[in-house]
Amino acid sequence: MQISLAHSMGADHSSAEGCAENTIEAVSNLLGGAQIDGYSMVNMSAIQIVNDMVGGVTVTVEDDFTGVDDTLKKGETVTLTDTQAENFVRGRRSMK
Repeated sequence: MQISLAHSMGADHSSAEGCAENTIEAVSNLLGGAQIDGYSMVNMSAIQIVNDMVGGVTVTVEDDFTGVDDTLKKGETVTLTDTQAENFVRGRRSMK
């Protein structure tokens, strides 16, 4: 199950904790049963802040995101700036 779907399909998706429990289980399964000791949830406005805190995230753009951001071209490897990171995440949400 995709991580983003796991969050929205939590057993009790009316609460943040219910969504988080399902996400934790999905991540644990993805990591071969690794124990997840804690989690943090943030809203979309935190993406730029977190990206800056880690010095940018490097991704290889697998889909064409030029409709969202001209700098996110398919096949290119990019270390995302704060604005690019938010555009990338928002663009991924709207592509499917």
